[in-house]
Amino acid sequence: MQTGNDSDPKTREQIAFLLGQDRSLVHSRDTKGRTPLHYAARSSSEETARSLLRTGADPLCCNKQGTSVLHFAAQGSSRGIIQLLLDLDTDVNATNVYQESVLQQAFFTNKATSGTIKYLLEKGAMVYSEDVYRSNPIHAAAKRPDKYLTVLLATGANPIAPSLKGSPLLLTVISGKGLNSQLYLRHLPEDYDLNRLDYGGISVLDFLNQYPPSLSQELGFTLKHWTGYIPTPLVARRDNVLKTLGWRIQKMISADEYMQRQLCYRTGHLFLLAGDDESARVMLEHDVDPKSKHGIPHFMVGYCDRCYTDNTVLLKCRTCPMITLCPGCQSQGDVTKGEAQQCEGHEYLSIPSDEWHDLAVGKVNREGQTFEECLQTLQERYPVTE
Repeated sequence: MQTGNDSDPKTREQIAFLLGQDRSLVHSRDTKGRTPLHYAARSSSEETARSLLRTGADPLCCNKQGTSVLHFAAQGSSRGIIQLLLDLDTDVNATNVYQESVLQQAFFTNKATSGTIKYLLEKGAMVYSEDVYRSNPIHAAAKRPDKYLTVLLATGANPIAPSLKGSPLLLTVISGKGLNSQLYLRHLPEDYDLNRLDYGGISVLDFLNQYPPSLSQELGFTLKHWTGYIPTPLVARRDNVLKTLGWRIQKMISADEYMQRQLCYRTGHLFLLAGDDESARVMLEHDVDPKSKHGIPHFMVGYCDRCYTDNTVLLKCRTCPMITLCPGCQSQGDVTKGEAQQCEGHEYLSIPSDEWHDLAVGKVNREGQTFEECLQTLQERYPVTE
């Protein structure tokens, strides 16, 4: 058994001080519902976790989002804590309110070892458990080191599993993970069509075609992969996007604030592709911290693709909205494009708009609607379709 090394002495010392004051504080919670055992698990402090459990800590407790101690342990580097918790009858397939599994959360950081992932799988962790985005662990691993993806693919995980964030191949291509994309390409079925429409109504090849050929080559794509490439017509992209908008709006209506914000930013992309600039603005401006209304806008999810700043106005291309730049980076020259036929030249939407600064508190559009009222209107305009 691999044991934790209690590599976070600050966490260990804080918890020891806490219990020294009052042992009943082992059950205390912070504003997000996390207990000392959650902190010990995520910081890989096995000795501290054992001490807390001896003192009466509940191994089955969850925070306000339904995230268990085992979820937190999976984000750390201690297989010993995971084994300790599983020995106490915790559920290896537990999910939180976002339906994220323990195995998925193991990919939220780069701390887990491939041995830890294998151990969770041996204990029955399901590779097909889907979250609210219909994503499963193969999608979560797309942006992480290739060691994780190697383990999942060896278990028979589906390399072409669809999700509302995109296919595993598209996700790893967007993140620029060359080794991962090469792994996916080797595991694709022989009859897989790379012209297949993905997130945002584009194919993987459509996305790569926005950039110089060198990027495609770095990610493992050869001339053979490009044989038969057909750029997706804009009307086909929009038709594909319209099929998913109703479901996303429905999810936002029932989501909590955190998930709503996550869904909003990505849904803003889709509204741009659907040609609905006004709704796109509402979605994307919902990501701007209201406290920055009278200063420099601060985005809580979005950022500039080139310099990664999130304290700025952001410019999003209407046709290829995965391209996002701040004014400073845009003035240095647009993102280099290949022969993309979908976008003849970047035409940007500025977020937030000048009008946003003048909207009354709690209002999101010129009609004076609240965000919730706007969602109800959009639900009528974009009904859920099969």
